[in-house]
Order: sequence, then structure tokens, then C-alpha cells
Amino acid sequence: MALRTSAWPVWVAFVWHLSIALVYGVMRYQEQQRINKLALVNKTFPGYDKMGERYKYLTQINLFIQLFFFSFAAVVDVASMLRAPRNAVASMRNLLDGIFTTVAFPLAEFIVCIFWPIYIYDRELIFPSVLDEYLPAFVNYVDHLGIGVFVFIEMLLVYHEYPLKRTALAVIALFSVTYMAIVFYIAHYGGFWVYP
Repeated sequence: MALRTSAWPVWVAFVWHLSIALVYGVMRYQEQQRINKLALVNKTFPGYDKMGERYKYLTQINLFIQLFFFSFAAVVDVASMLRAPRNAVASMRNLLDGIFTTVAFPLAEFIVCIFWPIYIYDRELIFPSVLDEYLPAFVNYVDHLGIGVFVFIEMLLVYHEYPLKRTALAVIALFSVTYMAIVFYIAHYGGFWVYP
């Protein structure tokens, strides 16, 4: 089964998806190793070690969504190249398209559009300079800029079918309301705001 576009062979998409999945996987591992050694995080971000640690931040949730999306996309590409049953590949492709168009792309672009203006205005509000020693600049750029570039390239490289507008809006609304509920839950029961 092809990519549903004649512009790119499926192996190009596979190489792309696998490469980005590896970038995200290695970055997550490296970041975790650095943060495990970082007692300073608790002083910089009050409540960091409580209620979900770094996984309560939208950027971290997004990075795991991106890792899942690109990994799953590589699996779908392999299934296409191995000529798996059409129904199975079509079902996986539909799920992949749904994830990309309703969560992965909008969330990545939202983070890029929100993070960088705040960072430019006053970086201490969102990514304090004290973290530079432990999290190098390239980590910040991959986490907060690369995500937008990668999904944009994905949009150009691979054709994705969009779900019905009401379905897409329902998924986006569900994701947004769920995340806001988590933020308020942490504020109420943890005694601190995720984003001060």
C-alpha cells in the first residue's frame, strides 16, 4: 500500500519516521539521565518532584505523543512495505491520520506558538537560565522548536486524511479539557500551579 500520494515512495517516509522517532527516543533518555542528577530542578520549579514530576508539563506530554506517533508511523510504513493485509494497514493508517491531525500536529504547533513568545519576553518564566548547565540549548530547541518543524515536514512529506470536523474538534476539546482538569487537580491537591 502506498502513501496515498505519488510524490514519495514509502521507504522515504519510513526513513523519516524512524529517524524522528530515534531523535525523540534518544532525547527523552538523555534528558531523563540529566534530570535524575538535577536536585536544582526542585528549587527552580516548586512542586516538580510531586504529582507527576516532569510529565505534568504540556511539552513533555507532547514529546511522548510525538514519540508514539513517529514510532507508530514507522511500524505502519513497514507494514505497507511488507504488503500486510490491506484492511490492517488501512486501519492503522486511519488511526495514524487521526492522531496526527487531531493531537500531534495541533499540540506541537500550539507549544511552539506559546513557548517562544514567553521565552523571548522573559525566559525565566518558562525555561530558567539556571537549567542551561544541565539541559543544553539543543535540548530546548528540539523540545520547543523541533517539534513544530518535524510535524510541518511530516505534513508536507506524507498525505494525511482529516477526520470529520466535529470529530476532530471533539478530540481536541477532550484533550484540552482533560489537561486543564489535571492542572486544576494538581493546583488543588498539590498546592501549587504547574505553570507559575
